[in-house]
Amino acid sequence: MADEEDYSNLPIGEKIVHKVWKVRQDGYTTLNEEFAKSRSPEDQCFSIFNQRPETVKQIVTDSNVVAQETGIQAVCFFFEYGGTSANASKLLNAGLVTSLCEKGLSSSRAGTKSKTVEALLRMVEHLNSGDQVIEQIIPFFDHRLPKLVAASVNAVYTIIEQFGCQVASPKPVIPKLAKLFSHADKNVRAQTTTLTVELYKWMGQGLTSVLMDNLRPVQQKDLQADFDKVSGEKPEQKRYTKQQQEKLAEQQRANEREDVDMDVDNSEVKGADPASQEFDPHEMLEPVDVLSKLPSDLSSRMASAKWKDRKEALDEVYAVLSKAPKLVNADYTDLVRLFAKCMKDANIQVVQLAANGVEFLSKGLKQGFHKYQHIVLGPMIDRNKEKKPSVADALANALDAIFDSSSLGDVLDETIIGMRHKTPQVKISATEFLRRCLSKTTTAPRRPQIDIIMEVGVKLLSESQEPIRQAGTDMIGTLMKITGERELVGFLEKVDENRMAMVRAAYEKAEVKCKTSVGTSPQRSMSARTAATTTKKLASVPSLRKTEPVSSQAIPSKRGATSPAKKAEATKLPSSVRSLTGRSLVSPSTRINSSASKPESFSKGPLMGAEELQELETLRKEKSELLSQTNKLAELQLNWEREREQYHEQIKHLQSQVDNLQDENANKRQVLVDKDAEILHWKNEAGNAKLKILSMEQVITMLKLNQNGASTDLIEERRSDSPQPLFSPTRTVEVQAESSGRGSQSELSSRVNRLSIDGRETQRGASQSPGTQESNITSPVRSEGYRRTSNYSTSRSKESDSEEDNWKKAAEVTAQLKARIEKMKQRNRISMNRP
Repeated sequence: MADEEDYSNLPIGEKIVHKVWKVRQDGYTTLNEEFAKSRSPEDQCFSIFNQRPETVKQIVTDSNVVAQETGIQAVCFFFEYGGTSANASKLLNAGLVTSLCEKGLSSSRAGTKSKTVEALLRMVEHLNSGDQVIEQIIPFFDHRLPKLVAASVNAVYTIIEQFGCQVASPKPVIPKLAKLFSHADKNVRAQTTTLTVELYKWMGQGLTSVLMDNLRPVQQKDLQADFDKVSGEKPEQKRYTKQQQEKLAEQQRANEREDVDMDVDNSEVKGADPASQEFDPHEMLEPVDVLSKLPSDLSSRMASAKWKDRKEALDEVYAVLSKAPKLVNADYTDLVRLFAKCMKDANIQVVQLAANGVEFLSKGLKQGFHKYQHIVLGPMIDRNKEKKPSVADALANALDAIFDSSSLGDVLDETIIGMRHKTPQVKISATEFLRRCLSKTTTAPRRPQIDIIMEVGVKLLSESQEPIRQAGTDMIGTLMKITGERELVGFLEKVDENRMAMVRAAYEKAEVKCKTSVGTSPQRSMSARTAATTTKKLASVPSLRKTEPVSSQAIPSKRGATSPAKKAEATKLPSSVRSLTGRSLVSPSTRINSSASKPESFSKGPLMGAEELQELETLRKEKSELLSQTNKLAELQLNWEREREQYHEQIKHLQSQVDNLQDENANKRQVLVDKDAEILHWKNEAGNAKLKILSMEQVITMLKLNQNGASTDLIEERRSDSPQPLFSPTRTVEVQAESSGRGSQSELSSRVNRLSIDGRETQRGASQSPGTQESNITSPVRSEGYRRTSNYSTSRSKESDSEEDNWKKAAEVTAQLKARIEKMKQRNRISMNRP
């Protein structure tokens, strides 16, 4: 034992890198003690970690589990006592988070795991953001070791649970949840469920819309049950970053410096608190491009006369928009105009689907929907005449979504027009919508807006139908909750007592988010500042401060005027020598001297000099001018609001006229298209008729040629036959053959040649001599005609040969005619198919 080396005298830098684990552990323990005793982050003890980040990485990956736990504790102490944003970033870039996850989270010691998570939380605290830390933890979600995956998921859950989603963004975590739910290890699935439930507390339905479609039905059912258990819980940030801590400390010091007599608005103080800032889950979602997913023929299908076609098209739009909680910034004007046009549709299912589409667009675009709301807000309020609950709820939800993306002033004009509508149901729905807007607005309405609202609201209180009166009562009660009863008392002078009692009851039960009343409007604030300035100037006059105590010694303050005349004189003092509470700032002896026409002389000196009196008069004049200007501005603004309302009605009327003209123009265009199609159809029919006539003429000509060749035989045969009908085709051919003479047979070949399409027969006939043609074609016929009595049998044989040749030529001509007819029909079809 004597030969053992003494390591206690080694420097800390050598101890923490020593090959013996007990020496390293001793070095880590010594670091913890020095860190805890340090006075500032600039102490020398922190230089080891600041100058050598690789040493910190070596400490957290110590091969000995006992020394490793002590080393991770030293890292936690380093961040607690000497950590800054700079050294936290340096260690992050050196791979400290990766080392902590590999060796710390995978440890079998519970103390090592908890200290590792604490070190990660300390890094988030000094980095003022958890995004970089979470990004380096997420790769371990795919690790082959299940316990490391579960520990990594638990570390991310702890970061989000402690700091909230406004510090640690869940964007990179959400795409990994579906795969983690399908993990084979049950501990991983359990930790994933815990993390998902925590995310649901912060994001709400925004998480459901992007996660549920990627899970199996059983997983969806179990997860929804877990969501229902925490539904309505509002999470709070439990741990703050260094930057938030500094802001909170600064705000606390500012509150301590505030004067107790000052009117401090608690809501403003809360708004300045970084921990009270509301988290918007919409910012955590990835935007989706829905315009490219919509049907390409949406406009043509929505123009269909069948309501089923329009409904099917909107069903496809609904399926696309319902899966996109956040939309990319694009031009949705055409789609919004389409929804606005659907508000006039006769089918209520089309109206409901269009209202759902407006709701999805408004929630997906948030403030970006503000530029489209003027297109659809008016038609939606007018369509509120529907009494079916499903349609009414869809319209109400869409209107509420529009208000959430805008402000009270943006929707007030269209709402006032709806409150003046002739249809009772539209009045009720518009008034209810205004009441909901007043209950949700965080900005108090201006005085001209209050005047317009009350002008219409008081009229609703005298309507003949009780639902309209009740809607107006609730709306006025909500407005009174914001402004106070004093602001509206002038409008309610002529309202009967029973209705006023209902208004007060509505005022008592109304819930609003706006904490600023009209009493703190710019006009009144300016008047209050003027009064405060006057008070300070009066208090700064030296004579007032000296006269009060001197006069109180000469005459007791309890003594007053002993005669009515003196009391009257005392009440006639000018307001310049009275305080803001109404009591005189001078003593009774001063008042007696002032009644003797000596305002400038007092028992102990002058009350107020000429300069102060002149300045006071100037301030009064400025105040009166300011009040008059304020009243004029209020009147001008009221007139401007009325003119704006009139112009808005004119714009609406012109827009309806434009829509009607567009519909008429579309109908006329459709009629013209139908007429053009009908003209083209009759043209085709005429062409076909001409072709048919031509074909029939060719057939008749062939029949004539055929009958001429056999006319002689037919005449001889028909003489012996029974008589035929007068108008039969055979009889007509025979009569024509007899009248044409026996020389008609000589023209048969020439007629057949003329019927030829390509002229080959004509050319062939022309190339032969006339004698040859005559001998080849007409000689048998003529022989049969002139020598009929001498050589009848020889003529009959030659005649049959000539007739057979004619039939062959007729068949060729017929085939050519059919081919030509088919070509003409094909050209007609091509011309009809052309646009």
